Amino acid sequence: MTVHYPIGPSSLSRVFKCPGSLRLAQGRETTTSQYATEGSLAHDLAAKALTGEGGSVIMFESDEMADHVQGYVAFCRSILKNCSRWAVETTYESKEIREFGGTADFVAVIREGDRSVLHVVDFKYGAGVPVGVENNPQLLAYLLLAREDLGEHDAYRASIYQPRTSGEAAETVEYDRGDLEEFRKTLLDAISEERKDDFSAGDHCRWCPAVTDCDH
Repeated sequence: MTVHYPIGPSSLSRVFKCPGSLRLAQGRETTTSQYATEGSLAHDLAAKALTGEGGSVIMFESDEMADHVQGYVAFCRSILKNCSRWAVETTYESKEIREFGGTADFVAVIREGDRSVLHVVDFKYGAGVPVGVENNPQLLAYLLLAREDLGEHDAYRASIYQPRTSGEAAETVEYDRGDLEEFRKTLLDAISEERKDDFSAGDHCRWCPAVTDCDH
């Protein structure tokens, strides 16, 4: 079962643009849609396929879902060729930043020559607007959380697998330690007490659980 933290990776894109929304939205539930339910099912089936928990036969809701989930599973398995450690649907809770945590779809530690690479993959099953991988706060948050648990590495890699949007299904970007430290500073600033009343309206408001009660 996925654990929801007050400061979660999926909300950071909104929080960075509107720091005040972090506290205003706390304790409020987002509305569940059929699309969210469908996405949860796809994630669950993908996890079972990767871990073998589902056995040799997995029942998909449709041929389309089977194709997309199997494509994601194949992408993750391609990463395992040089992998020394990996995990699926793993929840990380920060020991350094209070109330910060989240569940990563796929995490792997890879050996490439004399380099150790920490790689996270996020499975986006939605069919709407493509999510960019460059400087994506959600992915950087997963890397930051996984680094606390798995230690320092020579490089940090993040991928988004989104098969139902136009363009390439998988996109990948690589960061170094300096990039993660810069992101950590940005995160700490956004969630600081000094920014609790810092509100800014925009397109990100549609993803905020508190949007109907916000007068900013």
